[in-house]
Amino acid sequence: MEHKLKNGRGMIFVGGAPRSGTTLMQRVMSAHDDVFAGPEFDFIPSIVVGLRDSMLRSIRSGRINAIVDEDTVDKAIQNFVCTMFEERLTKSGKSFFCEKTPANATVFPELEKIFPDARHIMMVRDPRDIVNSMKTVRERFLAKGEKPPRFTRSIAASVQIINEYYGSGLIAAEKSDKVLLVYYEDLVSNPEREIRRVCDHAGLSYQSGMLDIEDKVLADSDLGGEHFYSYESLRQPIQTSGVVSKTFLLSAEDVALVERFTTEIAALDRYELQPQSPTLPEKLKWYASVLRKIMPFRKQLKPKWAS
Repeated sequence: MEHKLKNGRGMIFVGGAPRSGTTLMQRVMSAHDDVFAGPEFDFIPSIVVGLRDSMLRSIRSGRINAIVDEDTVDKAIQNFVCTMFEERLTKSGKSFFCEKTPANATVFPELEKIFPDARHIMMVRDPRDIVNSMKTVRERFLAKGEKPPRFTRSIAASVQIINEYYGSGLIAAEKSDKVLLVYYEDLVSNPEREIRRVCDHAGLSYQSGMLDIEDKVLADSDLGGEHFYSYESLRQPIQTSGVVSKTFLLSAEDVALVERFTTEIAALDRYELQPQSPTLPEKLKWYASVLRKIMPFRKQLKPKWAS
């Protein structure tokens, strides 16, 4: 039986650094009548990088090449993923499947080999706003005495994951016309123009209802709990409040660290980061921040009198 999603036709993969607007894009796609866009599937990067890469290494080393070749592995992974996605697609009565997991940004080239007809969207946002949003998430976890995600634990942790995801996703966008760059700031300031671009890229007809995401709810939405997104925030319209937020938590020193240590990539030139060499005090603060990322979490992070 031929898969509806054979070779990735009708598949849209959204990626980008955490807190870069990937959920906003997923909400926009979910508002299209012909698109199923549910919560993060999570497993695409691990299937691609974990299972596929491991098998390809075994083939190239001669370990299993008498049993299977690389094309067969890619076809088997394609069938595996399509089988899972198509069941939900059939039940929903939709024709397009949009899967959003931030780490998709790290595997766009591999996804293109497995799903040659799929389309990809790479979300980009000012790194300073991303780190600020990550710090907001961290504060929500700490307020409940819970362990925050590793990428939120320090400025260094946040910048490192931005560099990893941008380094992969933005380079992929430079090399392939199947990866569309969408800037968060453009999406919130001129949503119709940007959504039309996304529809053209994905092979969808534009629908004006995609602007009215406050009227839609992501299918079976569970986006990591209230620490990441409140119930109310997932029912907000497209708005510009995330651009240099009113609740900006970063100090001037924090902003300097983000600017100094974010990898220089042409696609980020619009943000006019200040990439000059860090000073000695900035280097020391950076390394202290790295240590905070790897230190064991302790519920009581500071004495009560310091609150």
